[in-house]
Amino acid sequence: MVNVLPLSSAGHRAPPDLRRKVMRAVADEPRHAPAARAPAARGLQRWRMPRPALGFAAALAVAAAVFVGVNVAGSGSGGSSTRIIHAQVTGLGNAELELAGGHAQLVVHDFSPPPAGEIYEIWLRRGHGSPSPAHSLFGVTAAGDAVVDIPDSLHGVSFVLVTPEPAGGSLTPTHRAVISASLT
Repeated sequence: MVNVLPLSSAGHRAPPDLRRKVMRAVADEPRHAPAARAPAARGLQRWRMPRPALGFAAALAVAAAVFVGVNVAGSGSGGSSTRIIHAQVTGLGNAELELAGGHAQLVVHDFSPPPAGEIYEIWLRRGHGSPSPAHSLFGVTAAGDAVVDIPDSLHGVSFVLVTPEPAGGSLTPTHRAVISASLT
């Protein structure tokens, strides 16, 4: 893990003044340890790290802290929370829409599978207009569960709907909605 961690992301250089300080501290350290040591110091010697390695470890720790800080600041989360919208379900089961940071997903539990030869399709209704396909088709597990990403933007969407449709989906709904989540 120690060897893979530095390769798992883009590198960030330490600020020049910090790098100079660390390298100066490494260069200023004596190359040889004193010959005579107190007994207590000899017992601790096996746990001591050579000064250049200690300097490198400190520089690595600073670089890791900078990397984490840059990634957290750049993630755009800004403390955003997840909004959960409970959906109306026809029949058994339950569903909710999870919205977080511009991303949406539908989470379904204990829901019946679609009829034979059909698949569930997600639709987006903006205002009072006709639903448009969200380009998300799904089935459910044997337990009736599914987690489905909604790739389209929900900007201006008033309802997220789910209908059973012919395998492969359709351009317009052919059945009544079996799941309906109101975003207004």
